[in-house]
Amino acid sequence: MAKGYTTLAEIRRRYKLVRILQTRQPKDMALGSGLSEPERGGLYTSNDEAKTFRQVVLKPPQNPNKIQLHPVIPESTMPGEDTTTPRISVAPTLESAIQGIEGHISSRKGEDLVDHYARFNPNIQVLGLKKLPQTGYVPHHKLRDKVPDAHRTQEGWLTEPTAMEHVGKLVHNVDDQQTYVTKLTLKELRRRLKVRTGGK
Repeated sequence: MAKGYTTLAEIRRRYKLVRILQTRQPKDMALGSGLSEPERGGLYTSNDEAKTFRQVVLKPPQNPNKIQLHPVIPESTMPGEDTTTPRISVAPTLESAIQGIEGHISSRKGEDLVDHYARFNPNIQVLGLKKLPQTGYVPHHKLRDKVPDAHRTQEGWLTEPTAMEHVGKLVHNVDDQQTYVTKLTLKELRRRLKVRTGGK
């Protein structure tokens, strides 16, 4: 990502599995969360799977581009879904990951779905795995008796602690009506895109 951003097409080509996290900044966190001071510069999930903010560790010292995830049992599950197996839910595409979010209802497909989601959800971080794990990965077709909608969302599970690449934040750029994943500010992203395309 030398240019500072990744397109949705590049995400599909580069990553075998993805996960999205709804995040919030440390200043929004409740007091008494138990986080040590060095962690306060990172990102913390606000989804139920990280109820004490311990599931996500941003930028471990050995690899600053990784986020370490640990399997957990979600607090919120759909009727008929497994409630005993700790897991990290993943999907083969961003589209599938969004479809798997509880309560997300949309008839949109493909990039149109991701564009729509990015416009109305400003704090989505994208994680990716370039290779399928040799152990601890359960693909969606083996979860039909554990996740009722796995055939639709293609949800898979990682059942072992896994370090995923922090690709960046999902951002919709109004200049070209495209969605990108980036660690840049929106202002810098727009500047780089204009330079790359010769815009003014």
